Amino acid sequence: MRSWTSAAVATAMVLAGLTTVGTATAATAEPQGSVLTAEPLPTIGGDLLDSYQVNDHTTWAFGMHRGVEQSDTPLLLSKDDRDGQGWREVPLPAYSGDPNELHGASAVPGSDGDDAWLVGMSDSVNLHGLLTEHWDGQAWQTVTAPLPESSHFGNLTSVSAIASDDVWAVGWADVVDGKVPDPDKPGAWITTEHREGLAERWDGSAWQRVALPDAADFYAISVVSRGADDIWVGGYTGEDTPALKHFDGQKWSSVDLPSTGVNGEIYDMAVDQDGSLWAAGRTLLKESDTGHALLLHQVGGVWSKVGTPPVLRLIKKLVPTPGGVAVAAENRNSGDSYAMRLDAGRWGRPALPSADGQVRWINGLSVAPGGRLDVVGAVADAGGDPDTQKPLGYSGKL
Repeated sequence: MRSWTSAAVATAMVLAGLTTVGTATAATAEPQGSVLTAEPLPTIGGDLLDSYQVNDHTTWAFGMHRGVEQSDTPLLLSKDDRDGQGWREVPLPAYSGDPNELHGASAVPGSDGDDAWLVGMSDSVNLHGLLTEHWDGQAWQTVTAPLPESSHFGNLTSVSAIASDDVWAVGWADVVDGKVPDPDKPGAWITTEHREGLAERWDGSAWQRVALPDAADFYAISVVSRGADDIWVGGYTGEDTPALKHFDGQKWSSVDLPSTGVNGEIYDMAVDQDGSLWAAGRTLLKESDTGHALLLHQVGGVWSKVGTPPVLRLIKKLVPTPGGVAVAAENRNSGDSYAMRLDAGRWGRPALPSADGQVRWINGLSVAPGGRLDVVGAVADAGGDPDTQKPLGYSGKL
């Protein structure tokens, strides 16, 4: 039986864009798809964890600044396809707390991107809670979301906006159960704690915690919504098995999923234009397994497993596309990461520029109206030292 801790470590590496390091090589024989080209980005150290299509013309990419002489701090890039300026860094409110990074973005439908949210990790220095940032079309505002009582650390990993007064965010929190004096170290304490799933709901004026059923046995990673009475949260259980929970506006329920293996996790979810749901992550066929990509699709209320190339170890992120999905995935043999697309039942792999001997991470992706695919991540020196990471951005037609 796999431990909660081992699953949490694997998940944390996926969320931070630090999964298995490999050089960028053509390690699979899947048919090639479109050709993506590198885009100029600001000359900064950092890692882009995902991208998000804010409105018809604006794309965001977000993650963290990173470098040898600075701690991780929130990073947001934006590009508008009407001005020809490409990616530019967006100034966020000054941040000087604990190391932090941005994991999720969502805009209120119909707001044209002028009512949007970013979510990140906890900060015990200044915020004394979880970092969220709100954009009202004119200015950014930092808003603190509460941690559970007795919690000392947490992370919001996903956000889904329904309306100006109805926004959901999920993640996890480390909660202290108790502490006793350390008999071997005078003045020190021995702490016992547990990790539990976390859900927060914005009501138009403040974030409020929402109780998840069996929170101590559920690690929440992704949230999507199809309305105020149709909320879906994906993650995994304390036994490290993929798990989904559904909120119908009144109560929570656990969702039956098709058998996928002995262990695994859901890392991302998305709502397709037809209203169907997608969920993706990793499945382990035996305890010694390093993983196989997991892709699930819900149509007509029924979840089914979708075949994935056997060479894939996991899917980090996904975005619906005409005829299927595009995913950021990792090769189970080499550790390489790349984008892939499922189109009418057939998988293809867009060609990426050469990494020129650098280590490359493909972490997230988004699709713009008109069919442009944006892929983001990071590159680093050949040794893969995170302190040498620089943001990466590729773009091209689906």
